[in-house]
Amino acid sequence: MNPYLKIASSLYEKINTDFQALIGWHLSYGIVVSSPYFFALGFHVKSSNLEEAVAFEDSDTLYVTMCCGSMASALTPFKDNYKYIAFKRDFKQSSRDRLLNMKKFYSKL
Repeated sequence: MNPYLKIASSLYEKINTDFQALIGWHLSYGIVVSSPYFFALGFHVKSSNLEEAVAFEDSDTLYVTMCCGSMASALTPFKDNYKYIAFKRDFKQSSRDRLLNMKKFYSKL
């Protein structure tokens, strides 16, 4: 098993979240990416409404739900397709949404 998928699964299991359902939702409405270097989940949103998934062509923001492993590798295919990146740090007990300029964020990785 991909070690980063295993980490993500374990983290969600600890907070009693159905990880398979979460992956299924992201497959339907967002992004699921797995490689030997990372595992990531995300979806497309507008910066004006981070709570509602939208079609890729209507989005300006990549909302990252989970990223384990190399974030730089995980974001490489997406860094030029979005103006912003958004995320929460729920696993670090910080549920506040963060919205940052994608190019600036990526340059710091």
